[in-house]
Amino acid sequence: MAKITTLQKLKLKADGCARMPSLKRISRMLHDYNIPHTLTESFNTVEHKTKGRNYVNHRHIGRDGYFLHIDGTNIRLNTSSSYYSFDSKGYAQEIVEYLNEKQIK
Repeated sequence: MAKITTLQKLKLKADGCARMPSLKRISRMLHDYNIPHTLTESFNTVEHKTKGRNYVNHRHIGRDGYFLHIDGTNIRLNTSSSYYSFDSKGYAQEIVEYLNEKQIK
């Protein structure tokens, strides 16, 4: 069976038919296409509120992840964000549209 490329996976995710590729794989793909971007580690502190006060405790320390920004665009993905999984289809659509504008098939 042929290996599915990162770009093919992004297109499938944009259509709601596959899982989102990792930001590391997307970064490698962008590097292969010579598209300037930044990939850094990120951390999102998760706070919870009780009786009007914000707390961070051992159960709510936060999430490690990665942050990807494609230079010159508003495309910013952060896997440590609480809503990353929910928004991943939209992120895939944005990246596919950007690559189509760059005429990358």
